[in-house]
Amino acid sequence: MKEIAVILLIICLLFSCEKETDIKFENSNFIVINSFFSPDSIFKVNVSESLSIINSSNVNFIENASIELYEDGNIIRELVYDNNGNYFIDYKPLQQKEYKIKVISPEGYNCEAINIIPQKTEIISIDTLTDITKPDELICKINFEDNQSTLDFYFLEIRTIAGSYTFEYPLGNFDTIYYEESIDFDYTDNIIEYKIGTSMITYGVIFSDELINGEQKEISITINKYAISDIPNNAIKFYLKNISEDFYLYAKSYSMLLDEEIDILAEPIQVYSNISNGFGIFGGYNQFVDSIIYNKELSP
Repeated sequence: MKEIAVILLIICLLFSCEKETDIKFENSNFIVINSFFSPDSIFKVNVSESLSIINSSNVNFIENASIELYEDGNIIRELVYDNNGNYFIDYKPLQQKEYKIKVISPEGYNCEAINIIPQKTEIISIDTLTDITKPDELICKINFEDNQSTLDFYFLEIRTIAGSYTFEYPLGNFDTIYYEESIDFDYTDNIIEYKIGTSMITYGVIFSDELINGEQKEISITINKYAISDIPNNAIKFYLKNISEDFYLYAKSYSMLLDEEIDILAEPIQVYSNISNGFGIFGGYNQFVDSIIYNKELSP
């Protein structure tokens, strides 16, 4: 589950509407709001107070904030506190709707953010092949068609079933629970602008439709077969996410930050945020998921 945690961390931090800010702060506390929302799940928002965006040990979760959710300017209702700074509302957002949150901390600090859920792009097909000169690699060709009428931003992530555990119910019944992990992959396509991950591992890639507007596109990626578990009839899942422009700018700047950590001579990176009067990210996305069944023992 470590890979999933890294992606969630990568998708959580930053600064105000159409602003960028230097990532290092030392002299004062600030409110951090993190929320990524899609039609697949209910709204969740994390609210915290921190001394450093990149040092999670200094995070203080805020338990008594007032958070209101709006859809196209109309209030839905307040979010309910759960734990560890997490608030939720039993409501699933809709694509191409505009959402706004207003957050008031117990000390009276006001923060807000606005974002949308983009239209979903469907995967047309996924083709696989193996190069006989590289038997340990699985090549996957992902086909989709970009929407010509909109400016689109994408996040591509690949997951597989990594393992399982047994869950025992109160009455003594048992169930096998399978869990997913993101898997590393290689790519060479020139439309891919940034990767999300480390110098050694790619957890996902982001790109815009600047070079493919309105076109049908095939992206070729390579997966090392050793990254796929031995579970029979394992599913390799391809998550093609349409992300909002704010989400894209955040992921882009965070990717650049990771590169800076590798290059000690690099200029300080400014991390994007769309939270007014605070820090963090409020980003909408829509995803299409397709999968293939893979049996390692039957693979050539």
